[in-house]
Formats: sequence, structure tokens, C-alpha cells
Amino acid sequence: MLSPKLCLLLGLVVLSGGCGGGGGGSSDPGDSSDPVFDVSGPDNGGNGESDGEEAAATSFVEFRVTTFNTGLLRYFVPLAEERVAPVAAAVRSEAADVLCLQEVWEERDRREVLDALSDSYPFVYVEPARQRFADRSPVCTPAEVAPLLECFSNACLFTDDGFVECMSGNCYGELEELAERQPQCAQAIFAQTGRSAFDFISVQDELFSEGGRAGLFAFDGSNGLILASKHPFARTMLVDFFDISTTSRRSALLAEVRVDGTGQHVACTHLTSNLDGELPYTGTFGSWKEEARAQGARLREAMASFANGRPEFLAGDFNCSIAQGSTGVASDAEATCSDFLAAGYRDAAMEQLGCSYCASNPLVQGSAASLGGRDLLLDHVFTRGLSAPVQSVERAFGTTIVLQGQQTPLSDHYGIALAAPIPVP
Repeated sequence: MLSPKLCLLLGLVVLSGGCGGGGGGSSDPGDSSDPVFDVSGPDNGGNGESDGEEAAATSFVEFRVTTFNTGLLRYFVPLAEERVAPVAAAVRSEAADVLCLQEVWEERDRREVLDALSDSYPFVYVEPARQRFADRSPVCTPAEVAPLLECFSNACLFTDDGFVECMSGNCYGELEELAERQPQCAQAIFAQTGRSAFDFISVQDELFSEGGRAGLFAFDGSNGLILASKHPFARTMLVDFFDISTTSRRSALLAEVRVDGTGQHVACTHLTSNLDGELPYTGTFGSWKEEARAQGARLREAMASFANGRPEFLAGDFNCSIAQGSTGVASDAEATCSDFLAAGYRDAAMEQLGCSYCASNPLVQGSAASLGGRDLLLDHVFTRGLSAPVQSVERAFGTTIVLQGQQTPLSDHYGIALAAPIPVP
């Protein structure tokens, strides 16, 4: 394995979107109906090569890719604030070549995690937030939301719950009615995810403001992703799901990682969650599950062009799980996962591990998205085109920390770490 090198551009990560080629992708706010495939780094005609044909392999080295959904989603996942520092310390010490993190939504959390990673993972690719705005102003009228606000006032106003979390748990019928009548108003309300019920007055001002521009994505359009590497990036690419995302802006970060002169093609993503029964769907695909499936299709198309037949590692929280009787894993949004398998990808975790989102996890038990107490494998490292079989796959970030006097997992998700031998000259 290469010893880590200092990345001269690390100080520009958050502003420029990455090291070793930076991140393409517009930071201009606004709406767009076109998918974005932003490529940065050397222009190689889209053939997946950066230095010509690689020399014939003479040996193999281990290449380890780890994915981890940090669960830093305030009000929806318990103890998010208290877990930021322990999560940052844990990812810093993770022994991976490439690390894909999800749900680092807020800028203050991103800065803390990036600071922690800077010594161990000198090459980092992130993208700036990009908000979508409502096309009418005000996005909601008092009359449209009157039933919902009455329910909210009765159930949530004097609690320390999250604004959207409390509505979801207590006012789902009113949310559903609003989503049917005024879907964009409902989207603007869902975009308040991560805010406290105490923000009620300021949220009303934003929703009812004449001439204002209400955002439709939570966290100002952050995708929550960090792709970190111990090896340099030859090039990076943003696959933006901006036009096919609801409530949270989804995307994928692609990178060609140079390991001993060879190129390994890695994606880091977080597809739309299946929020059936928690938030009514207001997008264009009919359901949360179909939206995630469309995002998966765009990712596969982009990665096929980016890697051009070279080895692929697709890491992240895909929010899909295929039932496995041998491990007790249940099904959820199964078609999304099945599409990757049908396209020739392998999921070693599905074959060997149990759940990554587990009913026994106390952060799942206390979450607004407990998914009915099922054990799910939502986190994956899909592989395709490898020169040798996967060497190992294991659960990562399974340690606990003491918070409020209780042993607590680092996140509501466990990570997945996959190791594969790769040929090097």
C-alpha cells in the first residue's frame, strides 16, 4: 500500500469539491431539469483511462473499500449531536484505502469530519450544497396548511422533537392530504428535516413569505456524502440526481483512485430512502422506491462510461435489501438491489453478512425510521469486473460508545468493509 501523501489542495476541499482533480458540478442555486454528469480532472475522452494501458500485473495488493452511513440526522436519529465527535474519531482510524461516508448533512459536521480525516485520508472529494427552490411564492398559504398546523400545535409545539419528525408521527393524515392538494408546499415542509419544533415561527415565515424562495431540499441541498482516499484521485465525477430527488438531494461521487499505478473506479452514493408510511411521496415516480430505482439506473449508466470495463466498486447506502433466509435479513425496496445484480454486479455482503440496519440497534429502536423492526442490509459495496475474487467482507464500525450512561452504537447503521486483491505492476 502506498504511504499517504500530503494533498496540496486539501485546504480547498470544501470550496473546490475535492483533491486530485476537484469536483465538477455547479454550486449555483436554482432548479434544473437536466441530469448533471460533471467530470473534473484530465479529459480522457470518457474511456475510463488516465495514463494509457496499464502495465501487465506482476503481483496483487489488497484494496479495501468501506462504506458507513454515519446517521448524523438530528431529530430523526437519536443522539446525533453527541455522536459527531466519536464518529469523526472512528472514521479517522478506519483502515480502509477508500472510505465512503453518508449522512454528514450539516456543514458544521462536515468540517469536523474532514478535519479528522485530513491526516489519515489526504485525498477527499466532496460537493457543495445545491438547493432547489419552489416555483411559486409563497409556497404555502395559511389556508392550505391550517389543518396540519392545528395538529402540529396540539401535538408538537411545546416539545423538543424535530419539526418534521413530530409531524410525521402525529399528523400523517394531514400531511397526506396536503401532499395530494399542494405537493410543492408539502415538499417545502419536508425540507425542514433536521430543524426543531421550536423553529415553528421561523418556518411559518419562510413558508408564507411573499416574494421569498422556499427551498425544497433539506439541509440547503447538501448530499451528505464524503469520499475519502489514502491514494490520489486521477479524476472525479459528479453524478447528480438533482432532478430525480425528493426531500433530500441525492447524488453519487465517482473517482478513479490510483493505486501503485493502476486505476480503481469507485462510487460513493446514498439513494432515496423508502419512506412509505413516514412521509407521503410528492415526486414524479409514484413512490420513494421507484425514485431510488431511477437513481440506481443513472448511476450504473454513468459508472459504465466512467470505468469502461475496468474494476468497479459501488459503495454506499442504497436503501434496498434482499431477503436472505440464512441470515434473517428482510426485504425492502428489493428491486433496486436486484437491478444491480442483473447488471452483473456482485454483492459479497449479501452473500456472507447479516443486517447493517438492525432492529436490535438501540438507535434504530429510537429512530423515526425503524422500518417495522426488520433486519435489513441497506449498505452495500457492489463490485464488477474484478481480476480476482473478493478476499473478505465484514461489518465495520460495530463498536459502541458511552453516551448518557448507556452503551451506544456509533450510528443507526453499521458499515460494510470489503477487501479485494487488485493486480499491480
